[in-house]
Amino acid sequence: MDSEFSEDAILGGSIIIKQNKSGFRISSDSIFLAASVPGKIDQYILDVGAGTGAISLVLAKRYSKSKIYAIENFPAHIELLSENILLNNLSHQITAIDSNISKLDSVLFDQKFDHIVTNPPFYQKNNSRLPANLGKRVALHEGDISMKSWINYCKNFLKVGGSFTLIIPYVRYDEVVEIFSSFFFTIRTMNLLPREGEEPKRSIIQGWSKGERKIQKFDCLVLHTKKNSAFTPRAENVLRGEDILELAEPLIEY
Repeated sequence: MDSEFSEDAILGGSIIIKQNKSGFRISSDSIFLAASVPGKIDQYILDVGAGTGAISLVLAKRYSKSKIYAIENFPAHIELLSENILLNNLSHQITAIDSNISKLDSVLFDQKFDHIVTNPPFYQKNNSRLPANLGKRVALHEGDISMKSWINYCKNFLKVGGSFTLIIPYVRYDEVVEIFSSFFFTIRTMNLLPREGEEPKRSIIQGWSKGERKIQKFDCLVLHTKKNSAFTPRAENVLRGEDILELAEPLIEY
């Protein structure tokens, strides 16, 4: 293998990810987000901004007969995404599509999905220092497309009764919940805490195109123990693929 890349095991070794040794690399965000996506074994899922494929690969392992469309348009990432699908023998489930999010209408046409998931470029364009590495910049920092526009483009492909799930920095929680309130009925949220008693670092937010107009807040997920940087048992179980988060449970309507 080229010394520029590494092959790293995730989800308890059940998935191998080829990725750059420097530049953008997957983080636990992708695994926790994938563990929040509801679904059934044979549904259609859209992963927008799929990067090198971690979320799509995890979902394909969990929902073994699902069909997943993974959208990415940064050249280095779409190449690795395609390689990772083959590396994990999941080409029968995952289709990689090279497309800008604003052009999806011409690629997917009228296709609708049971669930949509996205790990968007979530650092605000004018409020954060841009990294020198282009891969990190396009994956993590807003470009010409704002968060509201990104969400709007995505939700157009959601079936009636479906879910849309994303992860963001906690500082954008109120903003994104407000955006979701314009598009969805039931909204479900879960904050990720670095350690017990600390402020949240990330929020996972999920909107449903059905249900009551309400916000349902799940208990926070604590990621690390207080003594060191080790993951808590709950977080470790999710990262190993032995557990999912409550957000992945079906929406119960009353």
